[in-house]
Amino acid sequence: MINKVKDLLKDQDFMHRYASVIFAGLFLLAFNILAIAMNSTFLSLRNVNRLIEAAFPLMMVAFGQTICLLIGGIDISLGSIVSLTNVVCITFINVDSEFGWIPGILAAIVCGFLCGALNGFITQQFHIPALIVTISMSIVYAGLALFIMPVPGGMMHMGFYKLLNLNFLM
Repeated sequence: MINKVKDLLKDQDFMHRYASVIFAGLFLLAFNILAIAMNSTFLSLRNVNRLIEAAFPLMMVAFGQTICLLIGGIDISLGSIVSLTNVVCITFINVDSEFGWIPGILAAIVCGFLCGALNGFITQQFHIPALIVTISMSIVYAGLALFIMPVPGGMMHMGFYKLLNLNFLM
């Protein structure tokens, strides 16, 4: 195994192709070593759990964008779709029912699916580049979100809060 790694590092084509990835990995490694050296609680279970909780929504959006990029597309409207699905979720949550958060989650999933399907439909049916479609639809989705909820508001259901607040690493 080590010999294979050594061979790859000697291969100039490999180094030229993946130099940016290797640099990013080394930078991330150096950053983590520095963070651990400066703060003894950095690797604690509580801190790792908080980092995961804070990064999870962004990781899910990045996962969706990665899938889109891997198939050769691009989606600029992701931020507006996230805003719209959040507004739809809050609108459909019934705080008086024990499982009143389930309709909100299902409505948000359906909303996100429909937004992505509409982007794909317009791109394929009318042969418009995905960049143009998603920039345009971003404005539409943001407008819909503002139409549904023009001012910040809503309430998180306690059952959903308890589900989100599970400490998997503690």
